[in-house]
Amino acid sequence: MLHAVIMAGGSGTRFWPCSRRYAPKQFLSLIGKKPLLGETADHLGAFLPPERIFVITGENHVARSRELLHDLPPTNIVPEPMGRDTAACLGLAAIKLERLDPSGATMIALPADHFIRPKQKLLQVLRVAAEVASRSDNMVLLGIRPHRPAVEFGYIKRGKKSDELRGIHVFNVAQFKEKPAHDEAKKMLSSGDWLWNSGIFVWNVSVLIAAISKHAPALYEALVRIRESLGTLEEWQTIKTEYAKLPRISIDYAVLEKADNVVAVEAPFEWNDVGTWNSLADFLSKNKDGNIVLGKHCGLDTSSCIISGDEHLIATVGVSDLVIIHTKDATLVASRKQAADTRKLVEKLESEGFEEFL
Repeated sequence: MLHAVIMAGGSGTRFWPCSRRYAPKQFLSLIGKKPLLGETADHLGAFLPPERIFVITGENHVARSRELLHDLPPTNIVPEPMGRDTAACLGLAAIKLERLDPSGATMIALPADHFIRPKQKLLQVLRVAAEVASRSDNMVLLGIRPHRPAVEFGYIKRGKKSDELRGIHVFNVAQFKEKPAHDEAKKMLSSGDWLWNSGIFVWNVSVLIAAISKHAPALYEALVRIRESLGTLEEWQTIKTEYAKLPRISIDYAVLEKADNVVAVEAPFEWNDVGTWNSLADFLSKNKDGNIVLGKHCGLDTSSCIISGDEHLIATVGVSDLVIIHTKDATLVASRKQAADTRKLVEKLESEGFEEFL
């Protein structure tokens, strides 16, 4: 059977001060009326029943996720005791789905907080990817044809074309590249051989577990111990114990970059990982001065800014290319060029004792 796993364990520090520990990015309504997690669940709900949609999230965000996704069975919101990146997250999901559907589960895995439009094209590609995965031992990635030399995304290089289903091309993956420098990204764009790595995956659960066993044996051994505890009173304590020993590592680094059974389907939809305040410029409208305004703003000689203030009026004079975000207890003013450094700022806030603002 086909199942979907939404990865909702991120902290969203680059969207501080709106994103906080108690309400990280996936719970924010940055694009539409619904929080990003709710939009993602809606996408999947268009072709999967609620009982086959799962969310992996932090222990402290289980209650909020259940409240937001009230159509899903409460047990489908699966907690992690601590963040260990996507390798551990997807490994945990895999052994749980293996137990739930021992006849052979196929898993769609996607982040909770990405922008994807239109939904119909996403569903079309996911169906093709699921078909590819179900009839082979390949792990399938969704790649996005780049339209600019982005340095904030990972890339995958297309190898030989291996298949085509209903107009969707399938390629062997020849190489991975994580966040290239600008000049290199320009060359990659002009070559036409590279796709953005969307972080959306489709695979047979048994294939993923076998790949983890081969390429990430320490993670596999931890998963075996967790698997033995599933359904017992020791399950949660075992997960906590094993997670505490695991390194933070993505599924890309831990498994996919080492494997030779990875293919990519070229996805024909709009996509953005909504990684920083700057990313809002890709899908929110600008006023005549090039400003994106969320809230109340009055400006003089103000251009190319991203401004958010809820009920608080923000007034600006003679500024450009800034991110200005005001909340009830904190205000961020940053150069748009350094918007991604908000993550470093959050680390500094923590080290200097500003815990109440995190």
